[in-house]
Amino acid sequence: MDEGNNLILANGIDNTGKIDFCKPVKDKWQVKFLNSNKVYPYNYENITWLKDPKVIDHTTVLIYENNHTITGMTKILDFGDYIKLVFKNGYKKTYKRSSLVIEETCLSNNSARGTFDYLKTLASYVSVKDEKDNSFLSKQYEKLTMISPRSVLATYLSGNPFGFENRQYKTFYPFGFNISQKSAKENALKNQVSVIEGPPGTGKTQTILNIIANAVMNDKTVEVVSNNNSATANIL
Repeated sequence: MDEGNNLILANGIDNTGKIDFCKPVKDKWQVKFLNSNKVYPYNYENITWLKDPKVIDHTTVLIYENNHTITGMTKILDFGDYIKLVFKNGYKKTYKRSSLVIEETCLSNNSARGTFDYLKTLASYVSVKDEKDNSFLSKQYEKLTMISPRSVLATYLSGNPFGFENRQYKTFYPFGFNISQKSAKENALKNQVSVIEGPPGTGKTQTILNIIANAVMNDKTVEVVSNNNSATANIL
């Protein structure tokens, strides 16, 4: 059975690669599997046979299952209600379309791509060079081939205004606060981008800790990054 142009589900399970033939005879599907000489009868409602999928360019989309990115695909076959992914190691898996989120990278937009290419070119001139005189920042840009249209970076590259979420969160202050720190925390949770600045000793670390605590308590995830290890170690 040609897996490229066919998807056969027996009782909801993808058996395409295991089937020798599948044909209707009277009121049943007659199915023969490759590892058996026996022909099995299936009721019509228990076999779903889909053909001629649309091929989605795997270099231009991001796919998520349960908010986790699926990577390593070499082919994406769209059968309508089902999506079959083919991976680099030859493994194939079929998903219900309703269980996936499929997004087109924002770099498909000409304006966003132009801004991204400009920044990438600029990086080769301003970045720190390694021992082989290669631009560290340029190498990071080369690795960045997919950008979610929901991300802050996509908003920036497209020239759109940053988003604001007018949502009332339950607030927690396990690390204490003053009025300006309280305002900074509230703005950080509502805005796509927030800049908090101040001289040493004004409570920036304490504010970051309160932001992290509130994000976690509201079922969000947090990534902390810095250009030096001591700052992240201090947060930890």
